[in-house]
Amino acid sequence: MNITNSLVCASILFLFACANVAVCQVSPRKRPVEGRVIDQTPKPQPANPRTEAGARTNQPRVQVLPPDDVEPLPPQTIVVRIRYKEELGYMQEHDDYGVKGPFSCTAFEVTSTVVVRSSGPFGTDRSIGTMRRITRMKQGDGYYSCWFEIADLPFREPVTIFGRLGVPLHPGRAMSTERWLGGSQPQPPPGYQRTVIGSRGITLTARQPSAFVDLEMVYRPIATSP
Repeated sequence: MNITNSLVCASILFLFACANVAVCQVSPRKRPVEGRVIDQTPKPQPANPRTEAGARTNQPRVQVLPPDDVEPLPPQTIVVRIRYKEELGYMQEHDDYGVKGPFSCTAFEVTSTVVVRSSGPFGTDRSIGTMRRITRMKQGDGYYSCWFEIADLPFREPVTIFGRLGVPLHPGRAMSTERWLGGSQPQPPPGYQRTVIGSRGITLTARQPSAFVDLEMVYRPIATSP
């Protein structure tokens, strides 16, 4: 009987000791320090702005061509669009390669110049850049449009982009006033002529390495001498 009582007492003491140990255990991720509970759960690290975000920010900036083209522009390049309303007609019924369709792009010229200092009070204009005309005329949103690309332009130097009607290929033609094909107003009314408006100056920089210039052909009164 004494042996049985001893075993029972020993078992009770053992269970009581285990309960005390279990109560005293603390979660390995939370440790009491001066009355506060510190959460030691690992937190996700935010992106380093000098790596992930910085790598994207430092990529070369590009521009796009609204609204009828979306493509990147290479650095040191200006793309020029000359557009006009479809109601003003078109010059001929095929492009330079004989592909049929409205075409007027050979009627326009685009120049890019910089001012060169001279000994006089005014500087002189000097052509700059490499010009390429995109031969296909585009059509959309009630407009025809012709495109020109000017490459190899310098940074930090003002460049003047100027659009105008070109010199007629055939003697005796008056490009600015002759009658074109199609459209509801294919010829300027008397006293008016075709004029390209919107010419401007552009300065390319490392932060803005390329640009898009939008010009338009309209009918304007012919200037008369005073």
